[in-house]
Amino acid sequence: MTAADPVGAWPNTRSETRQVVGLLTDLRRRETPPELSASPRTDTAFYDRYRQIHSVHVAQDPAHTRHARCEDRQALEELAARGLLFDVRVNGKRAGIIAVAHDVRRGIRGATVVELVLDHEYRGLRYGQHLSTLLAKALPLPDEECLTGTIHVENVAAYRSALRAGRVDVGGEIVIPL
Repeated sequence: MTAADPVGAWPNTRSETRQVVGLLTDLRRRETPPELSASPRTDTAFYDRYRQIHSVHVAQDPAHTRHARCEDRQALEELAARGLLFDVRVNGKRAGIIAVAHDVRRGIRGATVVELVLDHEYRGLRYGQHLSTLLAKALPLPDEECLTGTIHVENVAAYRSALRAGRVDVGGEIVIPL
C-alpha cells in the first residue's frame, strides 16, 4: 500500500520505499562544494568500473542488493544519448556517476533518478548530500520540473542525503503483514 504519511505512522506495518522530490529551481539554488562538478557522458566506457563499485558495495553489505542495483550498459547508453548521464568529478577526477530518466512518474513531471553512485574513496566525505543539487544543475530541463526518486528505507545514507539536498519525502510504500 502507498501512503503520504511519514515513516512509522502506521502501527504494525513497516515502510519499504520512500518517494523524495525536489523542484529543480529550488535544488539549483543550493550550493555545492567548489571541487565538485558534473560533466555529461556520451559513452559507457566507465561501465566495468561502475560494476566493480557496485560489487564492492554488495560484498561489504549484502543487503545493498535489496535497495540498489547495477544498471545495465544498454540502459545507461540510452541515457547518455539523451544527455541524462553525467560523471561526478572531484577536483577534475572522476568520482562517480549520476543519471536520470526524463518522465512523468506518479504525476510528477521531470527526472527520475536512475543512479547516484560515488566511488569508494569519495564516500563518507559528505559529497552524497550534494549529488541531487549537482544533478539538478546539470540537467537540460526547465526549472518547473522536478527531480524525484524512490529510495528504500534501509538505504539510510541515500535517504538522508536526498533530504539534506532539499528533496522532500512525499510518501511511500508500506508493507502490511497478513
